[in-house]
Amino acid sequence: MSDKMDKAERRELKARNKATKLDKKSKSLYNQKTFVNKH
Repeated sequence: MSDKMDKAERRELKARNKATKLDKKSKSLYNQKTFVNKH
């Protein structure tokens, strides 16, 4: 069961990282300073 949880968590992390990267790209165009400050 813990193996399944691991895979699910990893998949979620990958998806989240993808979303974050896309978010960074779009935000950096008009919102760079604020984004950098938050992270």
